Amino acid sequence: WVHALSPISSTFLTFSHQDVDFDSARADYDYYQLSATYGRRLRDIEWSLQLGRNRIERDTGSEISGASYGLSLDWNKGYHSIQLGALADVTDSSLGNRNQLLVGDVNLGNQLDFDSEFREPDATDRTSLELLWSTRKWVCDLCRTSVFFRNVDEDFLSSNAEREQTFARVAITLQPSTVRRYTLAYENSGFESTTDAQVVEQKEDRWQFSAFHKALKDLEVGFKLSWRDRDQARNNATDSQELRSSLSLEYILF
Repeated sequence: WVHALSPISSTFLTFSHQDVDFDSARADYDYYQLSATYGRRLRDIEWSLQLGRNRIERDTGSEISGASYGLSLDWNKGYHSIQLGALADVTDSSLGNRNQLLVGDVNLGNQLDFDSEFREPDATDRTSLELLWSTRKWVCDLCRTSVFFRNVDEDFLSSNAEREQTFARVAITLQPSTVRRYTLAYENSGFESTTDAQVVEQKEDRWQFSAFHKALKDLEVGFKLSWRDRDQARNNATDSQELRSSLSLEYILF
């Protein structure tokens, strides 16, 4: 529900419900979210404040709820733009917080899916911070540069487990014409999880290069090449390197 207070300010009231089912029925639960948001749009900046409450009702009968707080900021001036998002809420580890996207349309893929140490779904007290800065004509007249950072802290409510995840990405895109573009990106991600049984640390570096060319008006051909180096502390047996290449073909029918 949206209500405009003035030409530059609005209020939002949002309610959502997710019914989550597992192969093991004892893990099933319902997830409820209720939030109120105030937003304001000015010439160069748009910001909003969110206040709400989340609730997890498991089929076993247990219930967990908590308040949620959110802040978003979007600033655009000339060739530069900055997006900032901060959120503190109670969620479930099986959701991975996919229900909440803080900053822009940033494709993280599976970069933050480090759930292997937590086999059972659990409610978490989660704090997320995301920052995206992008600019044009900084490296060159035909280049677009972007820097993205994300930090997530989780405190598992039914166990003595904690997890911190970080992700950073720097990318430069060169578009010499309307039919060609090239992107070079570096990504660094890592996490540290602490449980009663063990402490797990993992770091990952990734280089990516991509090239796209519009052979026809509705046909685009792409090539991607990436190198990944994953290092897990105190367990060299799980370290790995990966070289991946791919070709893509996109045709617009309508």
